Amino acid sequence: MLSRQAGLCAICLEPMAEPFTDHDEIDGRPRVRGLLCLGCNTGLGGFRDKPERLASAIAYLVGHGYRHAETPGASIRGINA
Repeated sequence: MLSRQAGLCAICLEPMAEPFTDHDEIDGRPRVRGLLCLGCNTGLGGFRDKPERLASAIAYLVGHGYRHAETPGASIRGINA
């Protein structure tokens, strides 16, 4: 899996110093989704893997003037920033 991801985090696409296995549990069975960096793994845990919480966080950042650090005005996977 690490080589398929080219050593990059599945979310932020940054190189990982230490990969963390991301998983969910459907029907009580753990299922591996991918490898994440510490920050992204912790973030998903903080948002409890709930897309609506992540969407709310994006709306909050955009509503408070967030601009992509590398490309002002760029979009984030379809979300205009």
